[in-house]
Parts: sequence; structure tokens; C-alpha cells
Amino acid sequence: MNEFLLSLWWNFFKLIGVPIFTLRFRTRYEGPSPKTQFIMVANHSRDIDPALISWFLKRPAHWLSAQEAFINPFRRALLTSLGAFQIIRYEPDLMVVKRIIEAVRAGRCIAMFPYGNASWDGVFEAPGQGTLDLVRFLKIPVLAIRAEGAYLSFPRWARRRRKGPIFLKAALLDPDEAIRHITFSEWDWQRERMERYPGKDKAAGLERILWFCPFCGGFRSIAIEGDSAKCRACRSVYTVDDYGFVEGNTIAELLTQQLAFLSDYLRIQEKVSLGCVDLFIRTKGALRYHSRYRATLSLFPDSISIEPENGGRVRTQEGAAALNTCFYYENIKHQVGFQKTMLEFGYDEEIVRIRTDDSSLLLLKSIEQKKGGASCTGP
Repeated sequence: MNEFLLSLWWNFFKLIGVPIFTLRFRTRYEGPSPKTQFIMVANHSRDIDPALISWFLKRPAHWLSAQEAFINPFRRALLTSLGAFQIIRYEPDLMVVKRIIEAVRAGRCIAMFPYGNASWDGVFEAPGQGTLDLVRFLKIPVLAIRAEGAYLSFPRWARRRRKGPIFLKAALLDPDEAIRHITFSEWDWQRERMERYPGKDKAAGLERILWFCPFCGGFRSIAIEGDSAKCRACRSVYTVDDYGFVEGNTIAELLTQQLAFLSDYLRIQEKVSLGCVDLFIRTKGALRYHSRYRATLSLFPDSISIEPENGGRVRTQEGAAALNTCFYYENIKHQVGFQKTMLEFGYDEEIVRIRTDDSSLLLLKSIEQKKGGASCTGP
């Protein structure tokens, strides 16, 4: 896009966006916002982060955005108009790297989340070496923005937003210092600050990460009621307070415990049923899905089993490959979760997307444990 038109479009969005993000989300920006060229890196807590940060930048920046964000036509048009670069998670995209280099040589700015995905637990770890190498290679000033309170104001697992401050701490640093600036635990920050993040039904969505009762270990025994999660088996109650803690525990601590429970559970069970999910399948490199259907999903020791509903009727485009109802863990590649409800992975020459209201993280971690490896966390 022409740089002048991009600047006009960017400033229009800033005009309508700054009042929203400063008043509704109580966002405070501290530090430099350079008028000269830069590459921006920040920690990532939720989908709205790019907009939240962009309104405080004095220059338009080309955001690196994952391919799945371009599937929706309206969203694709908006992202393209704002100069976003599409990133394919599953394979090296030299064309995108070339576009980034060309943009930098033309004096433009780049913005990215080095971690790729929003954090489930409020802990922001160091990104992969490839991202750091790219930032070093570009040899332009690095604007590091550390978003504090963004996770607590709307945790990835939560269904409702909380009211509370968000602090954007910006600094111009060298690449290594920039990564260290945005690598931190929001829980350490919160224990020092003890900022309040009140809201309604603060436990709503906790079932997305509380798969087992922390006390009795009951699987899928948690029921949500207002600010509390209650175990139907042992009657234990876990309340989310206004500071984000659950009975004094951080979400990161609870998730560590849940993963230990999950490891034991998968080792014992021959079959784990996760209920109904929506499946979408497309060919690698394509944006349109050639098959979509609702199915019952189960985990077995060596594979994921899919049983289509409605007597096996599946919406497909002409020429689509035969429906695959069994995905072996050893052949699953580049599994990645995004948003609150989505999981994607590569399988043979296709990309499989699974949408499930409360089991996306459970499914992702189950695949990781079965494969014995980590998920894809690229930009």
C-alpha cells in the first residue's frame, strides 16, 4: 500500500481509537513513541493487543499477523488495508521475510509479538532464536513495549473482561535487552503492585484450564458459578479474587498442576472423550476450507478419533480429499492454539482446524504430551 494512504488510514483509526482504549480500557503509555523508523516488539495477552498498542504509536507499522487472521474476508480486508504482513506458521516463508526487508529498506516500521500466541497463564517466556536473529538482522532501533496488567484485565481463558489498569512500558533498546524487557511473569508484577481487576463472573471460562479438580483430581468435574468454580465430586470451591488469584494461587501455578494431572490421566486412560467439536479442513497454502463438519472427538493412545455427526454427512467442495477420521500423533505437525477456542495442526498436505468452546488448550497439551514435544509458537 502507498505509504501516504497507509498513514491516512492509520491516523483515522487512531482518531477514533485513542478515546476508547484510554478510557474504556484504562490504558497508560509510558516511554518514547519515536517518529523515526523502528521495529516494535511486545508481549502478547489477547486478540486486541495490536489495536491497543497501535493507538499510541506515532508512526504506522506493518504488523506480522498469522495466516488464520486473514481467513475471514472482512478481517482480511482490514488487515491488508492497514499494511499487515501475512505469516504462515507451518513453513518458512521467504517471501514474507523479503517483504519485511524491503519495507525496512524503504524506511517503514515493523511490529510483532515475538512469542506468536497470546499467553494462557500470564507468563511471557523468551521467544525462539529465529525471531531474535531477524530483529538483529534488520539493524534498526527496537521499541520494546511491556504490557503490564493486560493479561489480568482479560485472561485468555476468561469469558468476561475485568476493569483495571493497563500499563504500556516502552523503551528503545538493543535486540537482546528488548527481549529481556518483555520477558516476565505478570504474577510477579501483580504480587508487587496488587492492582485490583474487579468484574462479574470472574470464574467464567476457568473450565478451559481447570480440567481436573485440584483437590480430588476428578476429570471434568468443575462447574462454574459466578466468581467460583465448584467440584461436583468433592464439593471443593475455588474462588477468583479481584487480584486474579484463585484461592491464593496464580493461574500459572494451577496450570502446572493441571499438566501433571493430565500426564497421569493420559497414561492410564484408553479413551478420553472431549465431546462435540467443529472441524475445518483446507489444503496447505489455501485460505478456503474444502471440508467442514461437526463431530465427536476422542483421544486414544496413538491417535485422535473423529466421528462426524448427522450420519456422516459432511459439507465439502467438489474435488476434496476423502474424509480423514483418524489423526495419528506421530504425523501431526506444528500444532498451535489461537484465540480461546481454536487449535490447528498440519497433517499430510492439509491444515486441520478444530473449534471447541472449552477444550482447545486441553487438546493442544494432550497432543504435546503424546508427541513429547512443544507446540508451534511462531508469529
